[in-house]
Amino acid sequence: VTKNANAESASGHNDSGGIFFPAPATHASQFQNLRGLSMGFLLFPNSMQYADWGFLLLRIISAAVFISSGSAHLKSPQQRAESLGLSVGFTIFLGWAEVLGALGILFGVLTQWAALGLILIMFGAIYMKAVKWKTGFWGEKSSGWHYDLTFVIINLMILLTDGGRFTLSRWLFYHR
Repeated sequence: VTKNANAESASGHNDSGGIFFPAPATHASQFQNLRGLSMGFLLFPNSMQYADWGFLLLRIISAAVFISSGSAHLKSPQQRAESLGLSVGFTIFLGWAEVLGALGILFGVLTQWAALGLILIMFGAIYMKAVKWKTGFWGEKSSGWHYDLTFVIINLMILLTDGGRFTLSRWLFYHR
């Protein structure tokens, strides 16, 4: 009996990888049975094998948006601060937080922490739009907080999946 088999039989689940870092041998089969439900109800049942590619695409698009936004804060902090009603210092902090968080999710380094930070930033943006500026969900000319909520959900998926298999952290720590 292998070490992984002992860990699995003793606790009822596979302890070899944990919630966010499943063991490579079990990763491919984790989508076959979701909490005891058969995955046979899917329209494209074999599509789950490509889920990690989908998580990679979510990370890339989210990182592109946050790098763009954060860079704008850092290039013109005075103008951005005035347009957002924030201090210049906080605008610079926000710019660096967006850029570093984006790089974290893009490369898969401290992915969950980076995603959590970006979620908090987006909650701040939603607060500003919905409460302070009284912008509706869709807003005038689609400037509402629906966009910000979309990035909360995207980064929540990144947080819950640790960005999928294709991360630098996973490659460094699990390919030895």
